[in-house]
Amino acid sequence: MTRVRESGKQAIVAKNKNIRRSVAQAVFPSLGRWLITGLHASCRWTFEGRDSASDLLDSGRPFICATWHFCVLSILYHFRHSRGVVMVSRSRDAESLARLVERWGYATARGSKHKGGLDAARDMIEMVKREGRKAGLVADGSQGPARRAQKGAVFIARAARVPIVPAIVSARRRINLNSWDRTQIPLPFTELTMHFAPPIIVPPKNEGRPLETSRLELEDALNGLCRRAGQGED
Repeated sequence: MTRVRESGKQAIVAKNKNIRRSVAQAVFPSLGRWLITGLHASCRWTFEGRDSASDLLDSGRPFICATWHFCVLSILYHFRHSRGVVMVSRSRDAESLARLVERWGYATARGSKHKGGLDAARDMIEMVKREGRKAGLVADGSQGPARRAQKGAVFIARAARVPIVPAIVSARRRINLNSWDRTQIPLPFTELTMHFAPPIIVPPKNEGRPLETSRLELEDALNGLCRRAGQGED
């Protein structure tokens, strides 16, 4: 009898969780887009280091923008009109984010390091090479560890034969969530600074340079931007 009751409780909990997830998936894309757009539009944007990548950024040619997870919402907002493609996890919890970025005009390649990553990488490479889309990747992935670059960005850059532009956004006044990446939420009307590092060229596979060298170069570039921005891991 006790087992039947426990089973019934678990079924109710699972049903309630599915209801909450369905509501979030229905509401978040529209409401989240409105809130995030309004918040970032209220801020004053400045740029540091853009000259080092301006030829590429202004050319219309495809490239990969790589960033850290803590500022990904600000990066997505900034490039929302760029006809880009971004990688989003296949998890059900990520469905709301996928719908939000699609409303901003992004294409999505669904997958992550833990599930479907290779398929997502192939889809992204195809869209960059065939459609000329710009790609956005979170270098430390969807689950971290924070500010440690994974190999996905350099693998895709090598396969698609496009450069990587490292970039972060720092907020003068912000809230940092108590999450693994210390997600940054800018306060309304604050100053946002977008920091760029010079583009990174990942040599073709036949040149023999290991991906690890390029991975470390990307990690060092992004962490260098954080240091210049005074953006510690507080």
